[in-house]
Amino acid sequence: GQRVSAGQLLARFYVEQEAAALSRIESEFELLLLRTLRDPNDQAARQQLSSLRAERDLARSRLEERAIRSPVAGVVSDVRIRPGKHLQAGESVLSILGDNARFYVEVMLPGHHRPLLRSGQPLRLELKGYRYQYQVLTIDSIGDEVVGPGEVKRYLPAELQDAVTLDGPVVLVQARLPSPSFQIDGQSVRYYEGMQATAE
Repeated sequence: GQRVSAGQLLARFYVEQEAAALSRIESEFELLLLRTLRDPNDQAARQQLSSLRAERDLARSRLEERAIRSPVAGVVSDVRIRPGKHLQAGESVLSILGDNARFYVEVMLPGHHRPLLRSGQPLRLELKGYRYQYQVLTIDSIGDEVVGPGEVKRYLPAELQDAVTLDGPVVLVQARLPSPSFQIDGQSVRYYEGMQATAE
């Protein structure tokens, strides 16, 4: 729910070694700079200063590589990490909803319906846990292929792969949600990634 600006620091990986190296280099750099200012003709100090400047820039860039910054302005919507948690390559850290974000629902329809589907057709959606709260959306795009259950897992985020069970081949369909929230008994409720629904 926190608003962030583009480039804002969101998370930093464990950086004790990199921070210590940068601190040591900056201390050495400042001492050498003072020495150079006291004696501008000291060529050895000037060369060391030049070398330390390159080391300092490299240490700063290594420290920056361990930081995650927001690529866009928006609102943090889904935080998947906690302090001390280990991450694997490719794992989601968090999600940011950009100010101009569009919301879509991914639908898996039985593969034998593929010849009958067209963009622009209505799609009726009923979110699990909200019986009889139907929403009529419009199909934006349809997958070109009918794919099996194992292949569908590649399209899903890792944290949702176990939540979806399929009986046979499916076609993937995408429909745009009109807003980031829906109405339940006059109350506005946000959609969240991973919510499941039945679609017709």
